[in-house]
Parts: sequence; C-alpha cells; structure tokens
Amino acid sequence: MTNIEAIPSADLFASLEDDREAALPYLSIFIDEAQQSIDELIEALLALEVGGGREDVKQLFIAAHRIKGSAASIGLNRIAKLAHLMEDLLQNLVDRGHTPTPEITDSLLACTDGMRQYVSALGHGRPEEDHFDALAQQLLNARSVCGLVPSSAAAELRPQVIPPSSEEPRGEDAPSEVDRTESEAANKDARSGISEDLRKRIADMIPEQEHDNVLIGQIQFEPHFVLAGLKTQLISSKLSNLGNIRYFDPPLANIDTLEEIRVVHFGVVTDKTPEAMRRLLQVAGVQQITIELLERRRSEDKASPQGRAGSPESGAKPAETMRVDIERLDELMNLAGQLAIGKARVAQVGARLKKALSEKSLAQVRDGVGDLFETMRLLDRVSDGIQQGVMNMRMLPIGPLFGRFRRVIRDLTRANGKDIHLAISGENTELDKRMIDELGDPMIHLIRNAADHGIESPDDRVAAGKPRQGTISLSAFHRGSSIIIRVSDDGRGLNADRIREKAVEKGLLSADDAERKTPQQIYQLIWLPGLSTVEKVSEVSGRGVGMDIVRSKIDELSGAVEVESEPGQGTTFTIKLPLTLAILPCLMVEIDGEVFAVPLESVIEIVHVGRRDISTVQGHPMASLRNRVVSILRLGRVFNWRHGHKQIDTDESDSTTMVIIGEENQQLGLAVNEVLGEEDVVIKSIADNYRNVSGIAGASILGDGRVSLILDPPTLIEMSYRPHFAMAGTLETIP
Repeated sequence: MTNIEAIPSADLFASLEDDREAALPYLSIFIDEAQQSIDELIEALLALEVGGGREDVKQLFIAAHRIKGSAASIGLNRIAKLAHLMEDLLQNLVDRGHTPTPEITDSLLACTDGMRQYVSALGHGRPEEDHFDALAQQLLNARSVCGLVPSSAAAELRPQVIPPSSEEPRGEDAPSEVDRTESEAANKDARSGISEDLRKRIADMIPEQEHDNVLIGQIQFEPHFVLAGLKTQLISSKLSNLGNIRYFDPPLANIDTLEEIRVVHFGVVTDKTPEAMRRLLQVAGVQQITIELLERRRSEDKASPQGRAGSPESGAKPAETMRVDIERLDELMNLAGQLAIGKARVAQVGARLKKALSEKSLAQVRDGVGDLFETMRLLDRVSDGIQQGVMNMRMLPIGPLFGRFRRVIRDLTRANGKDIHLAISGENTELDKRMIDELGDPMIHLIRNAADHGIESPDDRVAAGKPRQGTISLSAFHRGSSIIIRVSDDGRGLNADRIREKAVEKGLLSADDAERKTPQQIYQLIWLPGLSTVEKVSEVSGRGVGMDIVRSKIDELSGAVEVESEPGQGTTFTIKLPLTLAILPCLMVEIDGEVFAVPLESVIEIVHVGRRDISTVQGHPMASLRNRVVSILRLGRVFNWRHGHKQIDTDESDSTTMVIIGEENQQLGLAVNEVLGEEDVVIKSIADNYRNVSGIAGASILGDGRVSLILDPPTLIEMSYRPHFAMAGTLETIP
C-alpha cells in the first residue's frame, strides 16, 4: 500500500496549469454549474453528519464528478484535479459501503471552501492564487488515517501532464479492444514525428525575413472524441494568442462539415519554446502532442512576430448567467406576440384617424379615438405583463442562500462547543437574484452573532431552565410588495443596561438622554459603528461590532432592518426588502414644483392637516393626528433647494397635505403640494452621474422626460432625529 504522506501534495499540482484564456468564453456557464454543485456537496455532507446514508454518499460522488468534468472540459485543470481526488475518495466510500468520518468530512468541507473561493474569484474577474495543493494534502491525510487508500494510489498520486478529464474511464466507459488498437496505432503515428512533406510545406509558406522561432506541431485527439471540433477551435484561439499562425489544418471553415477530427497540424511563428508551447496547448481530449522546431536559415537581425493577437485581459470579468424556467420564457414570447398585434392595431387606428381628418368626418374621428383608447388599454395590459414577466425571470428561491448557513452553524458549534439547531422556513420564497447575491454577507454576520453571542452554552441554558440545544430560526415570506426575512434566536437577548452604559462611555449619548430612552430605543444603538455589547469580543463576531455594516448593506438594497429583543428569551432581526431592485411601486407627489417618488411600501396614509393642528416643538413643526403627534418633514429645508420654487410653508397655509411614511413605531409626515397618484418606476442610480445623497434612493425618468428623484424614507426618518438636520444636505436640480 502506498504511503500518501510520503508523497508531497505539491507534486499533485506542480505540472498542472489552468488555461483561463481558453476557458474565458465558457466561464459564466461553468461558474453557474459549479456553484450549484458545491452547494449540493455541502448539503449532502451535512446530511450525512445527522444520519444520512449511502444515497447521500452517491450524491456527493455525482456532484464532485460534475465539477471535475465541467472544469477539465474548458481547461481549468487545477480545480478539476482537486475534484478528481474528492471523487476518488468518495468512490472508495461507495465501494466499501462506508460513510465519511469526521476527519474526512472536515477535509471535504475545506475543499469545498477552497473551490467556492476559487469560483468566486473567477466570477469577479480577479483570479487568485489557489491553495489546492494544501487542500489535497489534507484530503489525502484524512484518507490515509481512515485506511481508505485504493490500490491504484501510487499511479493516482504521480504528477500528470494530461488534464484530469482524461483519466481512464470506469465501468461502461472503459475503451473497447478496437478503441485500444486504434489508439495504439494513432500514438505510433504521432511518435513517429511530423512528416518531412508537412515540414517542407510549412517552410515554403513562411518568408525568409521572419526571424522568430518557427514551431510545427501535430495534435492527436482521443478516438471518437465528440468535442474534437470545439477543441480544435480552442487550439486555434490559443495559437493566435501565442504567435502568428502560418499553417493550420483542418481549416476552421471546414470543421462543421467533418464527421471526425483525429489530428490537427499547425505551423506558427512564435518566441515560445517547444516545451512551453506543448504545456500551453494541453486541453481535455488531447491524447498526444508533438512539437518540433523548424530548422531553417535565419538573418542576423531580429524582428518581433507579426500579427500576434493580444491575450485577453487577465482581469476580464465573465458574463453573469442564471437559469430561467422555460415556462416563463414562453409567457414572455406570448406577450411579445400580443405586443406585435397591438402595434399593428395602433397603426390601423392611426391610418383611420388620418383618413377621417382629411374627410373632416367627426363621426369617424370619434370612433377612431374610441378605438385608440381601447388599443392603449390593451397595450397597457401587455406592457404590465412584460414588466412582470421580466421581473419573474430575475426571481430565484431564497432556499439555496439559506442552505449555506447550515455549514456556518456546523462550524461554529464545533468551534465553541455549543449545541445549535438551525430551523429554516420559507425557502421557496422568491427574491431578485441580484438581491440574493448581496444578502449573503450581512446575513452571515447576523447568524454568526446569534450563534456566538446570542445562544448560551448548554450548561448555562440548562441552568436557566431552557433546553440544552439552542435554536436559530431563519424565515422568509412575502408581505405586500415586500419580502420579510427574519433571523431570531432563543438565547440570552440584548442587555439594554450594558448597551446604555457603553453608549455613555463612548460619548454617543449623554447620561440624561440614556436614562430617558426605553429599552427598545436603546437596542437601536447597536447599529452605531464601534459599539460592542459583550465584555469580550469573539474572533468570530461581536454583538454590535459591524452591525453598522449590516445596516449599510440593507440600506443599499433599499431595505430596512429592525431589532427586537427580550432579555433571557432571545433576539429577532427583521429585514424588509423590495422584491426587486429594478422596478418599484411608488406614490408620486409634487413638492416645491418638483415630482418625487415615495416607495409605496413606506406609505402609511395620506392626510390633510389644518393650521390649528400644527405646532412647533423646539423649532420643529409637529402635527396632531388622532391623539398622536407626528413630526413634519419639509423636504426643501432638508436639502436646501437651490432652485427658485416657492417652498411649502405649513405656518401660513390653511391646511397641509401630508404623506405619512415609516413604520408603526417611527413615522414622519412628508409635506407635499399635491399627490399625483401611484406608478411603477424604474430605479436608476444617481451616483453614476452625480453622487450619493442621503435620503435619496435613486432616480427615475417620467413620461414627459423629466427626472423624478426617489426618496429613501428610512434614511429621511433617521435624518429627522438628528440635531440641526434641516441643513443635512444640499441638492441641486439634476439636469
């Protein structure tokens, strides 16, 4: 039996290089598939830890095999090799009917972490140095400790030049005797070298004045390789990046007409050595590569190769992809057909109206106008359907995001010795893909805080009369045009006295102000930067440390986050988000001659307030509404308008129209000139052409071409509580 530990892990990857230039056109597809497969790997591993069986091991094997195959097929040889080692170990487990030991599970999870980091770097166009050699060593050590080294280990651990996808197939995929005979014959032809006739033909094509190395090559594919045409195109692309191609057979224009491609011949003017060229041309499916230096007379002067194509930018970011249900595409296609019908109908109505006007027939004009409005109603329904269809295409279930946190809980419980159960509900709730991508970091922070500082140790829980196992609940559901995500725990809860003490200590509140605040108001201080609620900050997290980052990220998503806590019972974080970042239902209002959009989810009611119900408290206008007092927000004074429109003056008007915005516990009365109605607006960032402005979530273009600013109610409410908030910003009219 081979001793794995005697073989350095670096040897496994020393001769393997990724061909990212060739892989670039296919990276987006690979990233999408790899992320799904990595999630399946983690899910199956965690299922095995709580009583899974042989079928879960097979699922692990299938997921690893999928990553290996897709990576090797586009030249990502290093991750393919790591996946191959995982697949080999899992195949060994399947053959023996075993399940992973804790050591093997830890090593496999470490490999998935490395894979996810690698894939994420590819997706951002910033390839990083991988640590697959160290991960492979950890994997092989775990396999050795558990006595699962297969008899073929020595061959498996030798460095390989051919990519991992070219490993010998198992079972039904094994080559037949005929295939082996053809393969041996092809290899014999390849080993015999490049024919003298081909060498002379290529030499005649290259002018004497070109003085770089002239390399001629012969590439042999595996027998009956179905992707030979695609790989031939990849080889041509790689050669064009390495030098000036002077001969290439078969011609690319004829590839689609060929039934089978066994051999590719080429001649290229390049400064690369034959060894470097051979290494760079390794792609999956290639059985043999022969490259020779063409001997020929050279002039004394040296010149650079002509016509060389530049390599793709190393930091090029692949296009993002997502999978869409075919039924949703069918619905869009149907709506597109209705749109074409509506367009033709508008043209017909227009022709009839033109004719009626020329004939000065009032009756025909009246009928034509009626048909026009009916057609507009049809187009309105179609446009609404297309809008909804496009939104639905961007929607994905939030379940895969939630599922990743099982791994987070598993690692934390092993690290801190706690017993925690993660309860997930609402995993089929759909949310915009872009929003799901952005939610990962803030939610991981909330869950780590709950596990590390919210849930008590088993002994402390028993002493407090609680079950030994703590529970962190993760749920999602729709409420109107919003999605609600809740992260709650049944731990010790927030310590209001401790937060109050820390806030005073850091100068965030005066002692008098701190005493006047209710516990719920004190809890909101955890969103301030640098406020910690624990005596000792953990390496994993610190309750209050980084919470300002969580809130900032949620604000960027046009959402809001709230915290509620009960001492000794637990803490709940509630995140409220719009369903999509692309289109937002809004209430359109006119303020000081400008049109603003107020997100409909933040609108509580619209009221008219008389002058006698308005008073001033410490310089701030307040309105009395049904036995409650609401602060009045005059937008012109907040942003210090620089245009010449007359501002609303609640002190002189007989009545003021106010849009009450906010939540049940925090409300603000936005003074407006006129309420224009509801409208779905397309959100555009103003930071790209102007700058970020507190209180403004974005902008939209109205039907008449004007720009309408979209207000950010949570930020406006927060600004209203700041002292001297009336001069919080200066906003010029955006052209």
